[in-house]
Amino acid sequence: MIAVLCVLFTASCSKDRNSVWDIQAQPYVRPDGSMGLSLYMISSSKTDETVQMVVKDPSGHLTWSFNAGSAKSGNTTYIGSSDIRMPAGSVLPKGTWSVDVLYKNGTTVTEKFDVSYEDSFVIPGNLDESVFDSVSNLTFIP
Repeated sequence: MIAVLCVLFTASCSKDRNSVWDIQAQPYVRPDGSMGLSLYMISSSKTDETVQMVVKDPSGHLTWSFNAGSAKSGNTTYIGSSDIRMPAGSVLPKGTWSVDVLYKNGTTVTEKFDVSYEDSFVIPGNLDESVFDSVSNLTFIP
C-alpha cells in the first residue's frame, strides 16, 4: 500500500519543468525618436504551444502583456516580441527589467534582464534598413 502511494505521489509531482534561457534584449529607436525593446529567448515550450509573456520595466509601472511570437535563427527557435514599444514621448528605461513567461500548464517562469544604452545618440537619416550602433547599443529601425 505504501509503495502504491509513493508511486502516485511521485507521478503527481513530476510536472514538466518549464524554463527559459539565452535572453536577448535589444533597445531600438525609430526615425520619429520613439523607443522600444526587442525581447527574445529560448524556451522549453513545445513548438506549437502558445506562451504568454508579461514584461515589466524597472519601476514596475509599465507592463506589456502578449502572446509570444517565434523567430528562427539557424536551428534555434526563439520566442518573444520585437515590438515592445514605449508610450509616445517616453524614453526606454534603463536598468533591470523582468519577464514572466506563462505556460499553458499553469507554470510561470520569471526572469530578470538588463537594458542599457548610451543617452547621446543621433538617429541616422534615410534609414532603408535596420542599423545596429555598437557605440550606443541601439538599433535604429526604419
